[in-house]
Amino acid sequence: MTPSRVFLTTLLNPKAILFALGVVPFGAERVWPYRAGFAGLRALVALGWIGFGALAGRAAAATGRGHTIPRIAAVVAGFAAQLLTSPLLR
Repeated sequence: MTPSRVFLTTLLNPKAILFALGVVPFGAERVWPYRAGFAGLRALVALGWIGFGALAGRAAAATGRGHTIPRIAAVVAGFAAQLLTSPLLR
């Protein structure tokens, strides 16, 4: 298993969307506690990814591969843009 294969598999994994649909139930009388909990979880996950990205950037810079991190970020940003715009184009 190569790192590029792990990266591609991670990009194609829709767990976050399914997780959001499972956390906020349809038809609940009081939805705001679920939304607040999901927002808190989302913030924690974002902080975790920021920390991971910072560590990966430092490790890449230390090995002389600092130019790869912005390229990977561009791929992830493109994938996020696709996820955000695809429901709007239906």
